[in-house]
Amino acid sequence: MTANTIYRINISDRLQMKNMLMMFWISTLFLSFHLPSIVSATCPEEQRSLLMKLKEEFSMNSDIESKLSSWSTETDCCFWNGITCDSETGNVIGLDLSDCSISVGINSSSSIFNLQHLQRLNLAYNYFQFQLNTISSGFGNLSHLTHLNLSNSGFAGQIPLVISSMRNLISLDISYSSILKLQDPDLATLLNNLTNLRELLLDGVNISMNGHEWCQILVEKVPHLRVLSLSNCNLFGPIHDSLLQLQHLAHLNLGGNELSSVFPDFLTSFSYLTSLRLGGCNLHGWFPESIFLMATLQIIDVSGNPLLKGSLPEFSQASSLQVIRLSSTKFSGKLPESMDNLASLTELQLAECDFFGSIQSSFESFTDLVYLDLSSNNFSGSIPGLISSRKISHVDLSNNGFTGTIPSSFGKGLVKLKIFDLHNNSLHGMIPSSLFIHPRIEQLILRSNKLTGQLKEFENASYSLLKVIDLSKNQLKGPVPLSFFEIRGLARLELYSNFFNGTVEASMFKGLKGLTTLDLSDNNLSFITNDSDVSILSEIATFRMGSCNITQFPVFLKNSGFLFHIDLSNNRITGEIPNWIWKFADLSHLNLSRNMLHGFEKPVPDLSLITSLSVLDLHSNMLHQPFLNPPPNIVYLDYSNNKFSSTIPLNIGYSLYFAIFISFSNNSLSGELPLSLCRIGYAQILDVSDNHFNGAIPSCLALVDSLQVLKLRNNRFQGVMPRKFGEECSLRTLDLSQNHLVGVLPRSLEKCTSLEVLDLGTNQLNGSFPSWLDTLPMLRVLVLRSNNFSGLIRQSHTDKAFQMLQIIDLSSNNFQGTLPSEWFRSWEAMMKQKKESQSYQVLKVTFLELSGMYYQDSVIMTSKGLEMNFEKILTIFTSISLSDNQFKGDIPESLANLVSLKSLNLSKNHFTGLIPRTLMNLKEIESLDLSENKLSGKIPAGLATLTFLSVFNVSENSLAGEIPQGPQFNTFSAASFEGNTELCGLPLPRDCQNELPPANTSQSSRAPSSHWGIDRDFFWIGFGFGEGTGTVLGVIAGIFISNMCLSKRIGRFSCRSIRPL
Repeated sequence: MTANTIYRINISDRLQMKNMLMMFWISTLFLSFHLPSIVSATCPEEQRSLLMKLKEEFSMNSDIESKLSSWSTETDCCFWNGITCDSETGNVIGLDLSDCSISVGINSSSSIFNLQHLQRLNLAYNYFQFQLNTISSGFGNLSHLTHLNLSNSGFAGQIPLVISSMRNLISLDISYSSILKLQDPDLATLLNNLTNLRELLLDGVNISMNGHEWCQILVEKVPHLRVLSLSNCNLFGPIHDSLLQLQHLAHLNLGGNELSSVFPDFLTSFSYLTSLRLGGCNLHGWFPESIFLMATLQIIDVSGNPLLKGSLPEFSQASSLQVIRLSSTKFSGKLPESMDNLASLTELQLAECDFFGSIQSSFESFTDLVYLDLSSNNFSGSIPGLISSRKISHVDLSNNGFTGTIPSSFGKGLVKLKIFDLHNNSLHGMIPSSLFIHPRIEQLILRSNKLTGQLKEFENASYSLLKVIDLSKNQLKGPVPLSFFEIRGLARLELYSNFFNGTVEASMFKGLKGLTTLDLSDNNLSFITNDSDVSILSEIATFRMGSCNITQFPVFLKNSGFLFHIDLSNNRITGEIPNWIWKFADLSHLNLSRNMLHGFEKPVPDLSLITSLSVLDLHSNMLHQPFLNPPPNIVYLDYSNNKFSSTIPLNIGYSLYFAIFISFSNNSLSGELPLSLCRIGYAQILDVSDNHFNGAIPSCLALVDSLQVLKLRNNRFQGVMPRKFGEECSLRTLDLSQNHLVGVLPRSLEKCTSLEVLDLGTNQLNGSFPSWLDTLPMLRVLVLRSNNFSGLIRQSHTDKAFQMLQIIDLSSNNFQGTLPSEWFRSWEAMMKQKKESQSYQVLKVTFLELSGMYYQDSVIMTSKGLEMNFEKILTIFTSISLSDNQFKGDIPESLANLVSLKSLNLSKNHFTGLIPRTLMNLKEIESLDLSENKLSGKIPAGLATLTFLSVFNVSENSLAGEIPQGPQFNTFSAASFEGNTELCGLPLPRDCQNELPPANTSQSSRAPSSHWGIDRDFFWIGFGFGEGTGTVLGVIAGIFISNMCLSKRIGRFSCRSIRPL
């Protein structure tokens, strides 16, 4: 919640306020509705006639007619609903028409304003959609009013001056009526004559004053205030300490104003304060613990102040606190055990804070607790059983680190529980079956835990009150219980990402008339439907059935009038996309990806007419002509991995103005990229890689500041790179590899300070090494392979050069000279020993934050002697490839400092001298290629201790002496050492003179082994397995084996780039 978020008092809060401070209102209502017999006087005929006339004025409203059914000429009006009479005169002194759905029947001449003895008038919670000024003259007749309530009634405009003439007013409530303002008159003028006012509630009225002004006005005009509620009034600036002069203040609500200050400590000086609400006020600094310890305080609400820090104190048994709301703040620490002293607590909201640790408090004293929200913190340990909280109706412990099992008390003892949310924890074990037969529970949300087992059938499912069941992302197995299909009131059923198996037939849903959300995706289920299933799920709005072995479009969806989300991805649907799927007026999300669809039913739909569609995912089908111009309000568009072969419409950019994700990759699209693409004002991802586009890259694309990923790889683009990148460049990935680009790198690229991946490989770029790239603080991947770069690599002028770099590939260029040793000394990302927790972090770009989607970077580079397409770039993978250049001199000793390096390729250069012994420090190295150089001397024996080394090549050098022996070296073939005439020892056939022969080693121990494997998430390869298996490199690499290593290209694997978090 931001500081300017509208902060509203909910109905329960308002009732709480009334219950504490306006008992005379309750007494009055009690008298008028329940004890009318104590009124000795009868209602005067004149008063009754006015009320009957008022009833006629409301005759057009059927809702109020039923509520005024007791109003009859045959009975005393003092006994009518909503009427309070004076016990001596019988005059009507109270009229309560609140919550009667009144929208017409009241004007300035209405009979209400002729009830001149009225003291209390309540028109709250109605639908008056007109200016309050239009009936202002009528209020002038009600000079005896002491209580006026117009809250939440739809009135708009200026609050009329006539209100200020009601000198007897004790309570004035015009809060949240509609768009009301106080300008002429202003606050001071309104309150001029209201010196008797005890309660002032103007929530939502535009007052627009600074703290000093409104505080002074209140102190001067209404010094006896007890209730002050000015939330969302456009007040600004700190609360002035003059407010302390309101010595009797008991309730203070300033929520939703831009106070923008530290918490005002002087509030602790209010002797009678029982309720303090300052939520959403942009408060910051440290919250004083003494506020919690105020003897009179019952309600405290400072939620929605994200910069406000604090912790909970040790509470005494004398505490009166009933409501604590600290959600969306920076409160932190552990919950004190003394919370057990809060015996009167009814509501505890600590969501989205920084609390941590296990909950030591037993909560046994919380016998009156009704609402508990500890979500989105860092709590751990077991969840509290809340055995004593038998009144509790709402429990939200989601987004924490709770472990253990779910206490059975939630299913049995807490009989009033309605909402139970434990999603996104680490709970395990079985789900208590009692939760499904709970007499009151309406929402059961256990998503994203580690719950296991098979769900059992349960009795009396038709009597269950469950409306929401969300058990997604657990480890549940077995068939979906048939009992679920008997819960008549079920509105949401979400079971995705489990291990449920078996068959679910569409006909099972016949009894679920009100089901609006169904998600069975990513299980081992088969969803069976046929053409006779036409009358089921007529209310369905969200239908997610990905990976459910569906073979045809469910025809019953045609009859839903509310569909806005359809996901049929990763099924076995063939044929054409039917026309009826485009006809839903509210359709916003359509995912038909990973099927076997080949076209569109004719007539071909005109998507430009579908203004509601914001997500369209058709990737990985066999779709060809025509290429559909996208909907005008599209946000996510994926046509990738199809067979589209046309050009892109010239005006496509006009349809993509709001798009954030755009991918046409891996098709056969051709022609030039339209200039209209530069109109993508909000795009973060643009991927048109692996097509046949040609011509120049539109230079204006480099000026789209919102772009984070621009991927044009493997096309036929010509000319130079865009020369000018924007001042606000947001690029994190720029991939222009495998094209026909020429020229030098534009220096303006250094403006892209967020750049993480730069891949310009396999082009015809030239010039010297762009040393200025070392100023990019986030650069992790730099690929310039297979270009025409030349010249020397010069020492950097900064000690922070390439600090984040983890992959660099400069292979197959014309670089020359020696490698400066200092060049590697600042490469900190390759120097750090990675923690186990980092093992599977993937370099990615998150977009559409609320959807949990991200774009996964990939890069093609040479490693282990192979050309590899790294579809998942792990942040722990590090590689240096400088092969096929003209570097000379010694191999720099400083390379040994890169202790987390996984792959080093210096082959096909002119390096001389010895292999540095210090390379044995590269304990995580998996691939070391020094072949085709002019190295001499012995192979350092320490290299045999590198237990992860699976690829080693020093062939075609001038090395001499005995080949070291060790667990990994024994797996390398003779090809790794050939071309060194002075080398001897296994695996070469030459024995070493004057040395004892090596121990007999079986052929199997020396022969190179290989292993290939493919699983659902990764493509991997490992060569030469021994103690080190090369698993890190293996787990991320999609393999492309080129004729660099084999005489024949044998394959290319890739995996999908988009995956939910």
